[in-house]
Amino acid sequence: MVRNPADWRRSSGFAPARVAAPHGFPGQSLAAEACARMKQSNQVEREVELPLGPGNDIVDPLDPAGVASMALIDSPLAVVRSVRPPVAGLRILDIGCGSGGFARQLSDEGAMVTGIDPAVQAIGQAAAAVPLAKFVTGVAESLPFDDLAFDLAVMVNALHHVPEAVMGPALSEAARVLKPDGVLIVMEPTVTGNFFEALRLVEDETIVRQAAQSAIAAAVLSGEFQTVRSFGYVRQEVFDTAKDFLERIIAVDKSRRDVVEHNRAAITDAVVSAARHRSDGRLVFDQPIKVDILRPA
Repeated sequence: MVRNPADWRRSSGFAPARVAAPHGFPGQSLAAEACARMKQSNQVEREVELPLGPGNDIVDPLDPAGVASMALIDSPLAVVRSVRPPVAGLRILDIGCGSGGFARQLSDEGAMVTGIDPAVQAIGQAAAAVPLAKFVTGVAESLPFDDLAFDLAVMVNALHHVPEAVMGPALSEAARVLKPDGVLIVMEPTVTGNFFEALRLVEDETIVRQAAQSAIAAAVLSGEFQTVRSFGYVRQEVFDTAKDFLERIIAVDKSRRDVVEHNRAAITDAVVSAARHRSDGRLVFDQPIKVDILRPA
């Protein structure tokens, strides 16, 4: 069953769970808290990296010969390249594909990409942007694909947008559609980093992000998946102004605009306080990403 797209406003596909705002304007308590915390130390949010290999290099985790395939991991595409090179010719399912940004990168690498997202508008945009890929409207917990159909399945910033009650079934569905030697790659933002701190002034995703990690852990504990490797990298984004940051997060979910407009001045000040500042005045935000490479058991 396809949900109302109005309830699923995400560039990466799946629905947010809203957390009740504190008393006062939405984000007011969080804004004050962030300002105080960032004024105490401008380096607090630098202490966010998850365990990585030496020099941020990783060995190809699926190479049976144990041959080192060293690559700098700093993006979803770099993760996929490190897991199953070459990407060309692989059948890849992009779960929560949104408007097709990552699908385009995979297609450009020569992969045979299929994307799925519950938002009809996003699927239309993806189909127009990536003509060599296939896109369908649907939900993660009920994938309209045959068993054993894909070499890889990827969920990029998508699992925490799946309703918590069906995060487990969504992972099970990904396992079902993978070939016997297939791999599921889940890339999820953590509840650390100054990007997260600035975002939670507008929408606090703490609960849903933690629920996604719990769902992954439960799938491994149950024996449904084996963990090939878990590691992290930091996604860094740079903005000219706080307004640009706010427009970036509003573009992902239009409903956030109401929260911002309710008290733009206070939220803007808090965003500036949360940022690291470059010498040219631009604002730097780090979002640690946890990567789980999972093989169906």
